[in-house]
Amino acid sequence: MPESCKHKIPLPVRLPDMVLVDRTVRFVDEVEALIEEEGCLPGTRRWRSKHSRNCAGRKAASRPSDTDIACDGAHEAAYFDDILRGTEPCLPEITDAPGVVHLSIKYAWPTSRPQCYYPCNASIASCHRSLFLVCLADCSSGFPACCRRGEPGFYMVYNTWANSTAILLLSIDHRSGHRPTNKATLFLWDSRATVGKWIPEEVVLPLPADEEADATSTTSFLADMELALSAYNSISFCWVDLVTGVLVYKRTAAAAAAACDEARQRLQQHGSSFHFIPLPEGCDAARKLMGEPMIPPKWYRSMCCVNNETALKFVSMEGYNQGIPMADVTLSMWILEHPLSPTGWKWHLSQSVRIGDLWHSPPYNDLKLMPCYPVISTQQQHVVYFTVINYDYNHKWELMEASELYILGVDRNLRGVVSSFKAPNEGDGDIPALRIFTSDFTGYLDKEGVHFVQGVPKGGRGC
Repeated sequence: MPESCKHKIPLPVRLPDMVLVDRTVRFVDEVEALIEEEGCLPGTRRWRSKHSRNCAGRKAASRPSDTDIACDGAHEAAYFDDILRGTEPCLPEITDAPGVVHLSIKYAWPTSRPQCYYPCNASIASCHRSLFLVCLADCSSGFPACCRRGEPGFYMVYNTWANSTAILLLSIDHRSGHRPTNKATLFLWDSRATVGKWIPEEVVLPLPADEEADATSTTSFLADMELALSAYNSISFCWVDLVTGVLVYKRTAAAAAAACDEARQRLQQHGSSFHFIPLPEGCDAARKLMGEPMIPPKWYRSMCCVNNETALKFVSMEGYNQGIPMADVTLSMWILEHPLSPTGWKWHLSQSVRIGDLWHSPPYNDLKLMPCYPVISTQQQHVVYFTVINYDYNHKWELMEASELYILGVDRNLRGVVSSFKAPNEGDGDIPALRIFTSDFTGYLDKEGVHFVQGVPKGGRGC
């Protein structure tokens, strides 16, 4: 890790096997921080350029040389080289759940182009072991969300173990007019070539057709999550639509070798290894029942890998936003066994409990709590983490407004809160917009490269 992010951990301290991570990435302007540190004004563009070069030089010296840019064209390469030289991903501290870990990007953009051309927002799209897939700007549309004009949105892969970064840029075809379709392009990365490149493979996905559409190629499937499964000494991938089902790509031995043309031809002859698994019976009807405006499914559902990444666990707050009192909403837990088998997969209902039966903790009896974003603990079998918002009545505006945000760990068997964390409000007094997920990257981390914070409030303290 860069020296600026290093905080050596005493040897007896053991990092947690699982942590909660916020998807939103924080940006830290190192040049502005230097201005505050030196107590001076920025002055001219030349002044900022000088300090940007100094910051970028320190980043280059503290990071390994195996950064990579997976794109074509000299102009793109120059732009993304500036991105790599001007950024430093950092995990300032690690904390036990239900505390939240935040990924930061320290930046000092070069002044060779206007600052508005650089990305100003980022989020974690997915995480697997030591790898974070970070979306900078707007990866879905291909253009930055906050830039007046400029370069397309892109992905950065951050390896926390090797402290290396790589930029991935995929060409996006907008000819479909953003209508979801079962026709797609599978990109396989050829790392064996002298210069890495993407190998495209046109595929037809086995997705359910949109019943309301005229054409059979359109579908209502929208990926909310991406997960990786392990089996047969390989990694397979899942795209999860939390109101429809799971699209599985089984990465066979032939697919693993698809970087060579001969293997790719074999794939084309035998067809792509995709199969679709619908959600448990009754769970796929939520989109039609909710009506407008539709609440994003991440508010009341999530999925994760369990059993050494060989099975999936699905949690759903059934009845959420359907006119049912929150106390009568049902928290259901399902396990998907054998998800890599196109015919042998099976959903198993693990447990179902009323939300109203989970709050058997005196500190929470008088709070107007609204739980959302359920996240499954991968280490404690019966624990689910909720993002819980407390509302207070604003007498001036005569309405209820969010005042506090908690992360609560609830044990479904004990029917009570077993851990809690009150998230600090933002500088303007608003509650933070946390979007958490579980990760085990701490098991693949240089344990001398982070600062571990202990003492997270437990059992309602701090509320």
